[in-house]
Amino acid sequence: MRNVRIRTFLLMLFVLLSLAVGVSAQGQNGYVVDEYGLLDAAQLQQLEAHAAQVSEGYDCGVYVLILEDHRTLGEYDPFVAAYTYYHARELGVGADRDGVLLMLSMAQRDYAIFVYGDGAEYALDDYGVGEVEDAFLDELGNHDWYDGLEEYIAACENALHRASSGEPIRQKHTLSYAIAYLVAALIAFFVCLSQYTQMRTARKRTEAGAYVTPGSVEIKARRDIFVNQTVQVVNTGSSGSGGGRSGGGGHGRSGKF
Repeated sequence: MRNVRIRTFLLMLFVLLSLAVGVSAQGQNGYVVDEYGLLDAAQLQQLEAHAAQVSEGYDCGVYVLILEDHRTLGEYDPFVAAYTYYHARELGVGADRDGVLLMLSMAQRDYAIFVYGDGAEYALDDYGVGEVEDAFLDELGNHDWYDGLEEYIAACENALHRASSGEPIRQKHTLSYAIAYLVAALIAFFVCLSQYTQMRTARKRTEAGAYVTPGSVEIKARRDIFVNQTVQVVNTGSSGSGGGRSGGGGHGRSGKF
């Protein structure tokens, strides 16, 4: 009887250790990696399950990385740290390694989003990344960590779903273009009206001499010389914090939360 109890105890201990190792592996090697300890086990498991569902459903990895300080990756710039981590871990799904990574650096409340792969970049261009950003920043700013990360995954899911339907998230310019055309037309109308009003005072003269003041016409030799000018434009390929960024073969954004 005593041996049965011992075996039962050992079996239960083995099961508990297996579950603990499973949760730890999930937190370190899955879609959601929390090296800072921001989430509890239940939150981590739920976010991992949602991210896995989206990633497998659309063949595009949706990742979260939470660090104490991104500078431990050897990079001062959070955006550079994000795409360095993405490539160092060979993240992404499929031959093109499609994926989107949200990195949180808690030391100075930095974040970065990195999008990589043709499919992922089609679903999330610069404007689309900004839309995803708007979905979670308020929650993170209010310390609603779980809700913010859930909103991030849901926003990625929406973007990927729209892209799979052939209608990716894109900025609408219709209204702004219409306003610009209307303003330009009004300006042109008033300029033409002003010129027309001034021309109405003109009268034809039958004699050419009326248009020339005696002694006022003098023609001299004239020579024009044009010197060529070369202008060089340098494009750095990136912008400041909070704006669109490019690097590591993909693009994204970085800023504070």
